[in-house]
Amino acid sequence: MKRTGMSSVFRKYLLSYVIILMIPVAAGMISYRVSLDVARNGSMETSRMLLDQTRRILDQRMAEVEGFTRQLAIHQDLNRLMGERVAADAGSTYLLWKTSRDIARFAQTNDFLEDFFVYLRNYDAILSAGAVYYRPSHYYELYHYANMPYERWIAEILEQSHQRTVIPLQPFVGARKEMSVISFVQSLPLNSFNHPPGTAVVIIDQKKYPGCWRTYPASMADGRMSSIATAARWPLRASGKPTSGS
Repeated sequence: MKRTGMSSVFRKYLLSYVIILMIPVAAGMISYRVSLDVARNGSMETSRMLLDQTRRILDQRMAEVEGFTRQLAIHQDLNRLMGERVAADAGSTYLLWKTSRDIARFAQTNDFLEDFFVYLRNYDAILSAGAVYYRPSHYYELYHYANMPYERWIAEILEQSHQRTVIPLQPFVGARKEMSVISFVQSLPLNSFNHPPGTAVVIIDQKKYPGCWRTYPASMADGRMSSIATAARWPLRASGKPTSGS
């Protein structure tokens, strides 16, 4: 009887000690889970704030690019060249060169505008910052999208109508070096739909804002730029919005 009584008392004490020991363990587990949730939520909020800040910066810079194309649209000499209906003569050749020098000044105040060109349909020529390419093929030999044949580049970029079209990250070959770029394309004059006289293309190197472009839009809707995932493919439409890949 004594042994049975002592055993019962021992079990009671043991159970009490186990319960006492489990209380801090349980409290520690609950505290750990709460701390983990707080850290996770804080990290997500910080990431969201950084993403919003990045988007605002990129939206601002892309708005500057759009403003640049608007300046091109009202450039007097450029509009004169786009309105020409005759073959190039000596005077027009000088005007092409002069216009390329004039538009090169835009790039001096904005690093986003260092690489751009304007295609003139009537001359079948390309003006870049301080240079004139009298055949698009001459420009393509030096600067081109790595995965885009020449014929497709002509049809989808130079000759197709664009209204604030943004081309997502693409491999690009420029001046014999490879890079990843995002491109902004605008027909000239503005609101040109069928067979626009000119096309302005601004090519932006990813290295200028590394890691940011993969959350940048493939299109702009309602005049605003919103952050969406970069599309794997980018078939273009005249509206500037991407079609679904096939």
